[in-house]
Amino acid sequence: MARLWVRPSRLAALGIAAATAVAVAPIASAQLPGVDNNTQVFPVDDERILIAVDEPDLEAGTVGVTVQNNTAQALACTGIDGGQAGAVTTAEVAAKSVDFYARFPNSTLSPIDVEVDVPGAIAGSVGDLGDGFQIDLGSITGMIPGSAAGLVNEEWGALGEISGDFTQSRLNGQYGAMGASLSIPALTAQPYTVELGQTSRGERPAFQAAVVLTCVLGGQRYIFHGYNGDAPVLETSTGSLSGGSLGS
Repeated sequence: MARLWVRPSRLAALGIAAATAVAVAPIASAQLPGVDNNTQVFPVDDERILIAVDEPDLEAGTVGVTVQNNTAQALACTGIDGGQAGAVTTAEVAAKSVDFYARFPNSTLSPIDVEVDVPGAIAGSVGDLGDGFQIDLGSITGMIPGSAAGLVNEEWGALGEISGDFTQSRLNGQYGAMGASLSIPALTAQPYTVELGQTSRGERPAFQAAVVLTCVLGGQRYIFHGYNGDAPVLETSTGSLSGGSLGS
């Protein structure tokens, strides 16, 4: 399989919208300047967990998914920072998310406190900015076109692109959460029927379904993924997006 749903604060683990925050300052590690001790690498190419994804049932609004645990221990998959452990989305969103994790280490970043004085603000009210507020980079990158964000920071550009694609998939009813916690017994293939969300209007468009799942094995978090068919080939692919579907 490959490594993948998306940094804890960067892709709400498939809740998968891009939601990263601005770091106040990196923490030095040993003699390496500028090293942030909060960053983690999530492998995306481990095949101990395989995922098979059925073709979407557009009328019923469901996708069949089978997660195969090839390890000798029971598997508990939980989301990053309280997010979903796994989700069905489009193959494009899944492939771009996996590629993102392959190219950038995951980092839990702290929001910046910004002090502003807004005339007429009512203390304690919703939207009160008088005593300062927090800015989440996700709200900033959402206002910057992907191409422009990429000129400022390659990672921001990738986040903005994934966020836009994921939002469109939700509007099309092409996303379904698998839950914040999944348990799969050792050496067992566990089937799931994942319900897709409603479309914003009209019929649900046909799409190639995929799954992104995050689990911890031996203290290391991994990103697992599977596709209904072959994984899309991305122009920015690192070459780590080989299909990891069950039975392939």
